[in-house]
Amino acid sequence: MLSKRRSRIAAGCVVAILLAVSYKLGTDQGHAANTIQGSRESQQVLAFSAPAPAPGLGSAQRSTGETSTTPGPTNYKQARFAAAIAGLRFETGVVEVEPVDEYDIEFAWARFEEASALVDLGLALQAIAAYRDSIQRAPDLADPYNGLGMILRLQNKMNEALAALRTAVRLDPNFIDAQFNLAITLWMTGEPTEATRQMQQVVQLQPDHALAHERLAIWSYYSGQADDAWQHVRAAQALNHALPPQFIALMETKMPRASR
Repeated sequence: MLSKRRSRIAAGCVVAILLAVSYKLGTDQGHAANTIQGSRESQQVLAFSAPAPAPGLGSAQRSTGETSTTPGPTNYKQARFAAAIAGLRFETGVVEVEPVDEYDIEFAWARFEEASALVDLGLALQAIAAYRDSIQRAPDLADPYNGLGMILRLQNKMNEALAALRTAVRLDPNFIDAQFNLAITLWMTGEPTEATRQMQQVVQLQPDHALAHERLAIWSYYSGQADDAWQHVRAAQALNHALPPQFIALMETKMPRASR
């Protein structure tokens, strides 16, 4: 039953990932343009190309605890977001849940599926509130934390997203989607070492996860690990997964075949 429920939303999660995290090629764009005959697409081929700097004291607001005293739309949005996640806390790096009257797994699944539908409609705050309701009624169910983490990431609430995804993985260490989403989010928040370790967990649990091999190939390239990069390139290709040809061209140029 659990596997069936998860499969019903898997396609939607993949679409959300691809829409949310397509980035340009970062520091190697100019080199790629010269190597690949200056094509416009060569400057946009690699998602998650390089890790973002780790958030510091001067970074944009990322936590529910960071508020502004300036009146206006920003405070209104913060208030609406705070209302949507009321009953959940994220400060410890995992989600802490304020208890409700009774445990209700069927209600939790129903609200989880409503949340997934709201995501498809672009109703982020309503989806967050539905995921919250699901979590409060069944705090041991991993799927709502994974869904919550994804929508929080789309809202650029990165600390909260990490806490939700870590909770999903803690509750279900074999939850491949949550493992993958956590790895991607760690990379996006400037934690490449931890992201790589997490993505390696994905391929250990599911060796035929082609997209995980692609991510590891790209991340290994940016870390200067030629052997690891080519290993994951070959693994993805063996699974008939088409890696971006511009990336392969970069690999051939900067980490040529002789290094394999």
